[in-house]
This record gives sequence, structure tokens and C-alpha cells, in this order.
Amino acid sequence: MAVRRGQAAAGSGSSADRIVRTYVDGNTVRRLEPAPREHERREVQKDIRIKRNREKAVRMNRAYLIMLTAMIVVTMGICFHYLRLQTSVSSTLRNINTMEEEYSALVEKNNAAELKLQSGVDLDYIYRVATEELGMVPAGQEQIRLYDRVESRYVRQNESIPEN
Repeated sequence: MAVRRGQAAAGSGSSADRIVRTYVDGNTVRRLEPAPREHERREVQKDIRIKRNREKAVRMNRAYLIMLTAMIVVTMGICFHYLRLQTSVSSTLRNINTMEEEYSALVEKNNAAELKLQSGVDLDYIYRVATEELGMVPAGQEQIRLYDRVESRYVRQNESIPEN
């Protein structure tokens, strides 16, 4: 291996000399090439750096592993809680649907019973029995008292009703 002193690269503007290591093949120098050992050494160093970086990337320290485990546990807890809430909501919706169906059935039954009661009442028959059999008479105009309507549908008698 030969060592030569050469000039700085053209156009760099530097006047300092630099060392150029070259490999001489044969008795005449046809081309300047870096020495094969230098090239191999650089490749080996590059491979070592790559290997170290890969090991660092793969290696997990204890704090990272604990943090990762904690995050997984928290995530799983949140997922289970979400599933439990989702199940609760769906069962509540089913209960609501069941209660609505029961309510509809009760309303229908109530309406049928009310219709049966109303159809069973014959007002003419009641009037006839009241006047003929029980001796009741219709109220006269002087017996009817009109009152202003209050918020309630009913009028309660708290005092005696005035005569006029």
C-alpha cells in the first residue's frame, strides 16, 4: 500500500494537502482506488452500526415494558366496560319495548271495557226508572245554580249555598 500526498480537490479553494491512500495494482498505476482493506473495514463498521441499531430497536427496557403492559390493561378494561354498557343499553331497550307492548295491550283492553260500559248504559231507561218508579222529578229553572269555573273540574261545597 502506497501513501501519496496530493493537492486538495479542484475547485475547493483549499491549499492544504491531504493524504490519499491508494492501492497500486501492478507496476503502473492506471487508476486510483481506495485500498480494499479500507473499503472492507468501512463495510464492517457500517454492518456493526446497523446491527446495534436493530438491537436497540428490538430491545425493550423494563420501564417501557411496564408502561406497555399498563396501557394494554387499561385498554382492555375500557373495552370490557364499553361492552358492559352496550349490553345494559340493549337490555334496557328490550325492556322498554316489552313495556310499550304491555301498555298498548292495556290501553286497548281499557278502551274495550270503557266502550262496553258506555254501550251498556241506556239513558232513556235510567230516566224512565227514575221518574216512574222512584218518583223523581226533573229540576226546575229556580233550582239550578251556575258558578264561575275554577281550575278544577269539580265544585266542592265548603259552605251553605245561598238561596238567591
